Amino acid sequence: MLHNYGGVDGLFGNVGTLLQNLQEARAYPNVTMVGTGLTPEGINQNYVMYDVMNEMGWRQEAPNVTQWAGDYARRRYGSDDARLVTAWQYLMRSVYNESSQTSNHGQYVLVTVPRLNRKPDGMWYNMTDVVGAWDLLVGVARGDAADASEAREDLEGVGMDPAIPAGQGAIRRGDAGRGGGAEEGAPPPRRSFSASGEDAGQQRLIATAGGDAPPPRHSLEGRREPQQQRIRRGVAPRPPPPARPRYAGGASGSQQRDMSEEDFPEESGAGRGPGGARGAEGEREGEREDREERETERERKRTAGVTDQATFRHDLVDVTRQILQVTGGQMVMKMIDHYNNKVLLAVQESHMLLLDLLKDLEELLASSPDFLLGRWVKDAASWATNQEERDLYVYNALNQVSLWGPQGQITDYAVKQWAGEVSDYLLPRWDKFGRALVECLAEGKPFDQLAFGEDLFKTVEEPFTKNVNRTFAAEPMGDSIEIALRLHAKYRPIYDARFLGYLEMRYKQQLKREEMAKMKKERTMRKGMLKKTKGKKAKGKKVKGKVEKFVDSWRENSVKAFEE
Repeated sequence: MLHNYGGVDGLFGNVGTLLQNLQEARAYPNVTMVGTGLTPEGINQNYVMYDVMNEMGWRQEAPNVTQWAGDYARRRYGSDDARLVTAWQYLMRSVYNESSQTSNHGQYVLVTVPRLNRKPDGMWYNMTDVVGAWDLLVGVARGDAADASEAREDLEGVGMDPAIPAGQGAIRRGDAGRGGGAEEGAPPPRRSFSASGEDAGQQRLIATAGGDAPPPRHSLEGRREPQQQRIRRGVAPRPPPPARPRYAGGASGSQQRDMSEEDFPEESGAGRGPGGARGAEGEREGEREDREERETERERKRTAGVTDQATFRHDLVDVTRQILQVTGGQMVMKMIDHYNNKVLLAVQESHMLLLDLLKDLEELLASSPDFLLGRWVKDAASWATNQEERDLYVYNALNQVSLWGPQGQITDYAVKQWAGEVSDYLLPRWDKFGRALVECLAEGKPFDQLAFGEDLFKTVEEPFTKNVNRTFAAEPMGDSIEIALRLHAKYRPIYDARFLGYLEMRYKQQLKREEMAKMKKERTMRKGMLKKTKGKKAKGKKVKGKVEKFVDSWRENSVKAFEE
């Protein structure tokens, strides 16, 4: 398995294709395969892909992916919380279900050289699933009461059918039998926020990233929507989250068991005389409320135990990073559209909002030990034996994750979404690009991509690699949970009906392009085989003619020789 190029960030995987290839390889006639292997070109991302691949070495048959995702979530977090299970099932059927051999994963709009002719990122998955997974992870982090019953119902029947050979068709993108939609790939319902009631700044953010501001929430109420369209139905924004409880830790399983009956024995009801029914009912109501409070408290403790785990914090940061990556890419495309339409104020606003998003991304990544440029640089410098070696190693470390060559021979091949690289490499590039577009519109001159690229290399990209004395933080700063919750409250309203509909349209267009490319490939192969067959026939006739001439000549010469 060669999963990644350059160790770039971005949720990506092709579990279905991987399982199918392994299944076919094992079933091949007279197969001599004795093992499987990895070609790891940077493995510190998308850990689930490497877990799947390595696990398959111990399996004779491919697993049911939906069930496997649930087991993976339980192992990864040590929790049976249904929201975590469902979140991973959503991810496995979306970003980890790529089947079109996407060649540009990692080279996303937000992390590559700014260009005026840039095309949007490929959308091989339904973004609704990713947003649904994000909501569930945030719900766990926020300490909400565990309730994934609706989400569990949504997933029934949408995973791989155990009766279907593993890998064939990967994970089904939709199920017409559930949700009231017959269209393949229609998104299942997710609970969503409405953009109504947001402040003016957030409305501008929505308009810049996701299109025009959505209609008021009341205009969506009262409709009987198909189940698969409920993601489009907003609900009132949640109030600010309460202070997140901290996990006390140290308690064994037996100590954490339900002690409600021992600590709060129920009233037996003995001694109640006639006419005490109303009082008994009130007591039962009070007992019911007490039990609910105790259940809530226990749930908070369990949630706190999950949120203190490094694996959960990493995944929450990574999924939030993915959301900002998609949002930022859309902001860039909007800014380019505004420039092409010569709307100066709109370009200026898009530029400012994009820089604000990059600052948010930097803050988010800086809170996790797994997304720090400082650790990469520190590790490189640790191998040096003198100052000269140290400077060379640091230069190479910075160059590899940016230009990959003194003159940018394969720029951004291994670009990273790391704190330090966002602030010192990506943000300055987009700042310079936005300023250039504003200047071109203000002065009425065309944008020169070649001149901009040369100037960008001299003023931003090359200096980044040569600034070997720059100190980048090697330890995380800030609380990943608190930052992720704040960014969810800020950016979640962008993913309203219009924006999700737009992304879904791009997703369906991608599916159509994949199908057309597949048909074209099959036609080309058929033509090639037909041409090859005709060529063989023509060649056979030609050879046959030569043989016949040779035989006739031989006979004629033999007769002459005999007569002589």
